[in-house]
Amino acid sequence: MKRLLGIMIATMLAVSATQAQNCDSLYVLSLKLFDQKAYQASLDTISSIINTCPAKTDYYLHQAKCYSQLKNTIGTMNALNGAIQADSTCISAWATKALLLTQAGLNEQAITAYEKTLSLIPITDSSTKIYYTNLSALYILTNRYDDAYLLLNDLCHKDSTDAKMLTNLSACAIYSGRINEAEWSLSKFMAIDPQNTDCLINMGF
Repeated sequence: MKRLLGIMIATMLAVSATQAQNCDSLYVLSLKLFDQKAYQASLDTISSIINTCPAKTDYYLHQAKCYSQLKNTIGTMNALNGAIQADSTCISAWATKALLLTQAGLNEQAITAYEKTLSLIPITDSSTKIYYTNLSALYILTNRYDDAYLLLNDLCHKDSTDAKMLTNLSACAIYSGRINEAEWSLSKFMAIDPQNTDCLINMGF
């Protein structure tokens, strides 16, 4: 009985290993098809993998890329949701979802997605500043000036070389009545782009 059980377990492990190899091989094929700009064929392949193989975040992210190239927004969003379901801490899935929601004009949902993205980022660096910039722009667009200010103020004082972040900080500072902070951010922006007309007007020139 023990010998039979051992044979059964060994067989199951062998089948599982073979399936994993097949999944990985098909995934590589899908990536190659994508690189060749055969987006529909790449999508068909990755979709087949998702339907038959154990869930992996990379599979869904690649499916989202395929849908995006085919201009299928709904498909892209569904794939991103699949990636998030497979791994709720997937930063790229949350960030891309936030961008799609912004493009669709779903500002409150986009804000939620960007807030989730930032909650998953341990350290702010040059590669993640865009998330702060985009979220602050949404805060300003939805009249949440205090939220935008609190999001950007410390970052801009630590690094006053990001023109987009300084622009957003000056806007939310002006709208929220923080005149001194608005003047500071505008002066830092002028140091980067001294000929910017809008900035000169806001500074009173």
